[in-house]
Amino acid sequence: MVVNQKDGLYASIGMGRGRVSQRMRCAAAAGTACRPCRGARSEGQVENQVGNVREWLFAPTPKFADLDALNAWLAVRCRELAGRAHPGMKHLTIAEVFAAEQVHLRPICARFDGYFEQAARVSSTCLVSYDRNRYSVPADHAGQRISLRAYADCVVVVAANKEVARHARSFARDTLVLDPFRFKQRKKALL
Repeated sequence: MVVNQKDGLYASIGMGRGRVSQRMRCAAAAGTACRPCRGARSEGQVENQVGNVREWLFAPTPKFADLDALNAWLAVRCRELAGRAHPGMKHLTIAEVFAAEQVHLRPICARFDGYFEQAARVSSTCLVSYDRNRYSVPADHAGQRISLRAYADCVVVVAANKEVARHARSFARDTLVLDPFRFKQRKKALL
C-alpha cells in the first residue's frame, strides 16, 4: 500500500487470481467524507452526502425558464444550506468548515470548457443532427465530417479546429435550428 498524506491519495495493489487492482481515494472533501486508508467504510459516506445534497437542492424538481434563473436560484439555495450545521462537526456550519478547508485546496489551473463532443457528418442540405434536432452549417462544409460540441446553452460546430457555426441549443425534439444566410450560400454554390 502506498500512502501520500499530503495529497490525500492512496493506492493499494493487490494480487488475486492473477488480477491487479488499483484504487484511488480522495480526501479533499469534508473531514468525514473520505479518509485515506479507511477502505470501503468511507465510500458510503461520500455517496450518502451526495444523496443528501441532491435531496436538499432538487426535491421536488424545480422548473426554470433558462440557465440564468437556475443559477440565481442555486446561489441563493447554496447560501441557505451553508448556514446549516456540518454533519460531522455539529458545532460548526458548513460554510465555516469550507472556509477552513479552502486554504488547503489547489487552484484550478486551466479553464473548464464543459461540453459533450461527438463526430458527425454534415448533410447535403447543410444540416447536422444532434439530440433529435437539426442545426445549420455553412455550405462549404456540406458532406464533410465535423465535430459537434454540445454545451448547456448552445451547440457549436467545429471543423479543422475552427468554429464554423454556433446555435442556441434546442431541448425540444425534431426542430430545425438554422441561420437562413447559410442556405443562401448553398444556393449560390449550386448555381
